[in-house]
Amino acid sequence: MSTFRSRLLAALSLAGIAATSLSACQVQPGDYRVFRITQLPPAYGADCPDQIVPDARDTTTFFNASTVAMFAVDADSYFIEFGGDGAMTGTRDGSSYNFAGETVNVDDVNDTTSTTTQNSTAVSLTIKGKEISGDFTYVTTFTCDGNCMGIDNTSCTVSGKFFGSEINGVELEYPVGGGAAQP
Repeated sequence: MSTFRSRLLAALSLAGIAATSLSACQVQPGDYRVFRITQLPPAYGADCPDQIVPDARDTTTFFNASTVAMFAVDADSYFIEFGGDGAMTGTRDGSSYNFAGETVNVDDVNDTTSTTTQNSTAVSLTIKGKEISGDFTYVTTFTCDGNCMGIDNTSCTVSGKFFGSEINGVELEYPVGGGAAQP
């Protein structure tokens, strides 16, 4: 009986260590993690207007670099600062996170016509230890309502992959009242 008990206690102890080790890799409530990520130029969908799609003959081996910050408010509320539009809310399933954000801008062209620009962003990522990798998709849709003669409805989907690493010992500084501090 004592052998069984000691094995059970050893297994429970190891399970506790493993659970602690796995949770240490994730963003915990009240904490934030800052990552430096890189990406190659994104892919433009077939729905994008020709004037904004880069020339297919253009190439580069340079990576775009940016900084991403993630934080958790509680066990179910995660946020990421990705791109320049502010923070997006998301969910976590193990080491995988999914975030989404959207802006809608309606403009009155005149008394009978309005246009709507909708920008949607989706980010899916995985954190393994200090490594981060994922995918992003930006969708921009422009629509017209009313007298739209000469105004085309358009859509454009841009997607890509990124990867990077957590930055050790970084401190974020934001002014009181919100908004990111400017470099």
